[in-house]
Amino acid sequence: MFKDSLLCIVSSDTCAAETRSISVNGQTYNCTLMPVDISDKSLCFVDVMVFNSSSYTFPLPNVHVIVLSDELKNGMNYSRGLTNKDGKVCLPVNCQKYARIIVEANNARIPAADLVYQRQFLPPSYLVEHEYFAEVIRFHATWWGTILGKSGPVYRNTEQNMCLQAGGNNNHFLFSYPSFSDVLDTTPNPMESDDPFTQLDAWRYGFFYYEMATCYIKVKVKVNITYI
Repeated sequence: MFKDSLLCIVSSDTCAAETRSISVNGQTYNCTLMPVDISDKSLCFVDVMVFNSSSYTFPLPNVHVIVLSDELKNGMNYSRGLTNKDGKVCLPVNCQKYARIIVEANNARIPAADLVYQRQFLPPSYLVEHEYFAEVIRFHATWWGTILGKSGPVYRNTEQNMCLQAGGNNNHFLFSYPSFSDVLDTTPNPMESDDPFTQLDAWRYGFFYYEMATCYIKVKVKVNITYI
């Protein structure tokens, strides 16, 4: 949907403005990508990470991340870029304004992380919400500095490198394909007794006073793909 090349962050007018039509919440907006002056103090950077499953273990590189700044209006500005090998990108956003984040791969949207999980990687009471079936994150681009030893998810215009170097333990916005966990836990033994007549670790046919018990099944799964 978008060309891979351009992230329009420049200190002069060498990068020409361009317009794209973006669909958000069922509406289409004509958004203009303007040259960004990185010395502008009203500019911030937002940290976004994308993974291939909801275990958030394997990063997803080379996917499009779009940040829509300001309120949704025709002609609103936006920025976009590709995630790196760590599934990470830091994109410009207008400070102290509401903005939206969208992630796309193969012409399809990648949903945002569950808000309960997402809030583990945000400062307390940070303003964030889901829109359009969790395909869009809406947030207030507020710079909080370092809170409880964590930086992000928004960095000042002078902190772009800090944003790029911030590890996964710092605050950031999360997106991933929906999936089951990559690692399944074994079922715990339901009772500790060694008495086979009281340790309900299998179905026990013939004993009418045992209704339901726990069975174990071993399954081996082999796949030859890296990403969903």
